Amino acid sequence: MRSLRLPILLAAFTFACSDGSGPDDDSELLGDYPLYEVGFTQLPVFDKSGGLRPQDSLMITGGKVRILSRGRVSLITNVEWWSDLEPNGIGFVAPETLTVPYTRTGDLLIVPFPNDPRGAHTDTIQIMNGFLRVSRVQAHKEGTRAWRNFIYLAP
Repeated sequence: MRSLRLPILLAAFTFACSDGSGPDDDSELLGDYPLYEVGFTQLPVFDKSGGLRPQDSLMITGGKVRILSRGRVSLITNVEWWSDLEPNGIGFVAPETLTVPYTRTGDLLIVPFPNDPRGAHTDTIQIMNGFLRVSRVQAHKEGTRAWRNFIYLAP
């Protein structure tokens, strides 16, 4: 009887801890964090020029970080092509969504991109009081990388 008690206790302990309430529980982070600023500039933010015509500009107009369950995060960025040739100044509008896994180390979410065609890299999401600071690779140039900071407000 005594040898049967340990496996039953281990099974009960495993079941009790499988609800996600252990040290890897990120339930306090779950939700949408709206984009506030990019590189110390409030929205809309100029991203790049060019596109279909040289006078077009890609503008970041909004977005959010969505912290999901099971160690996943969605990075959603709303972009618009603005053009002086369009009567209302705005051309093509599109949201870009990227859902990727992360691992947590303290107040830092590590977001690896091992298969990026431009080269493997790691972005980070720093959990701060009232907001998230996301450092994402902006450009790859001759073996070097430039990061850009995105600030998202707490829900």
